[in-house]
Amino acid sequence: MTPDDALQRTLGSSQLLYRTPPDQLKSDQVLSHLSHEPFFHRVKWSDIRGVPITKLMVSYGLCKSRAEASRLVSSRAVLVNGKIVADPRDEVKMSELVDGCLAVVKVGKKGHLVLYADLPAGGTA
Repeated sequence: MTPDDALQRTLGSSQLLYRTPPDQLKSDQVLSHLSHEPFFHRVKWSDIRGVPITKLMVSYGLCKSRAEASRLVSSRAVLVNGKIVADPRDEVKMSELVDGCLAVVKVGKKGHLVLYADLPAGGTA
């Protein structure tokens, strides 16, 4: 990869994370711009379905402990797809996935977790 390619990839990543409203993200853009990032995880829907957001935050490296994640949720610092998470037991729901497969978790301005959920055939679980 040339330095120019790396710069374009970084600019594209920044554009998606900081300037595009979560509800306007498209899965193909996310895959092409963010799949190389350490905060991007392609997962099976069955692996995240029914799992509290605080557990996901720890499992995918956004926080070091569930207690830390719960404190962040309690202080209203956690957003999933642009919506504030109100309860540490909240889960990502299939109906809330952007473009049918994306969950973008943000903590403050710098913490990001992008989950690209591969759904079962038929899109239901």
